[in-house]
Amino acid sequence: WYSSADSQTPLDDDFLITDGATYYMEKIAEDCPSLGRQPVQMNILPPPSPPVIGNVQPCYYQNMRFSDLNIQGQNLIFYDSLTEGNVVSDIISINPNNTYYVTQTINNCESQRIHVNIENLNLATKSHTVYVCDNGKDDTEAVNLSDYVSHFTNSLNGISVSYYVTPEDALIGTNAIANYQNYQAENNQTFYLRFYSEEFGCFEVVELTIWLSSPPEITELLINDFANNNSITILPYNENYLYSLNGITYQNSNYFENLQGGEYFVYVKNIDESCQPIMDNAFLLSYPKFFTPNGDGFNDYWRIQFSQYQELLNVEIYDRYGTLITFFDKNSTGWDGTFNGNNLPATDYWFKITRISDQKLIHRGHFSLIR
Repeated sequence: WYSSADSQTPLDDDFLITDGATYYMEKIAEDCPSLGRQPVQMNILPPPSPPVIGNVQPCYYQNMRFSDLNIQGQNLIFYDSLTEGNVVSDIISINPNNTYYVTQTINNCESQRIHVNIENLNLATKSHTVYVCDNGKDDTEAVNLSDYVSHFTNSLNGISVSYYVTPEDALIGTNAIANYQNYQAENNQTFYLRFYSEEFGCFEVVELTIWLSSPPEITELLINDFANNNSITILPYNENYLYSLNGITYQNSNYFENLQGGEYFVYVKNIDESCQPIMDNAFLLSYPKFFTPNGDGFNDYWRIQFSQYQELLNVEIYDRYGTLITFFDKNSTGWDGTFNGNNLPATDYWFKITRISDQKLIHRGHFSLIR
């Protein structure tokens, strides 16, 4: 390099360039000029402006990359240091605990490095499913979408939430659901919630899926009493139901066995507990093995316990020879141990119970009269 076309002294290799000046380049091959001196005008260009970082950025999420950020510029380069450091590739996920910088390059000229803010809202999850009772059983139910924000965060200080039907709308913040407090949700519908932090100027989009559950029902109670193994079967059976005889302890099976005679309150609820449990009562009939008609006011009558709750029930009592002694219906106080006004002796007596539900049921057994 020379300062003029006829200068005899080459410039130093590290000479300072003056903006707008013309210098002369001469290419030397084997100590002989090859093309002669060529004029070169030097124009010192200012560095390009740094890239433009958008006012609203996505907040950090798992496997986030630099290409997910809202940064406008050409030939972006990311660094892990303000002055030196390493170039960070976009194929590597961002570490929210690290500090990053970015430049843009225009006409082979790189801009100043500027800091890239990577904020983290620390939401509890990126997606959540809730179960809602479909009270109308029509695969649609009015919901307040804001009721489910607590599944994602316990605090909304400085954070606003908007609701969307599509992920595309949620990402750019358009077409938000206006009636989110009374939205008619369909079964298995996914909504997109946009959490925006005014403090950090970043947003995060999460998914909320709503499943509608049918309310539980009891269509029939199958009673097996007067048996060695009394039982209650609650119909219908549904794998999404839980069953109980006390409203506290629930089981998957709709069958309960080894029960004593008496009144039972049966409960059915959804496994997801989206609907209120429903309750019905059932009666397992039983009879005393003996009675003592001595006028002391205790155990003076023999009757079928809980018979008053049956649709139709009649009882016949016989002695050991098969003679019909008496009969009574479901509402009777029972037998007092007499026949035609006379006390019968202490011994065993037989009974026959006829009751009608969907079909006639007959039970036979015996008991003791004790005096």
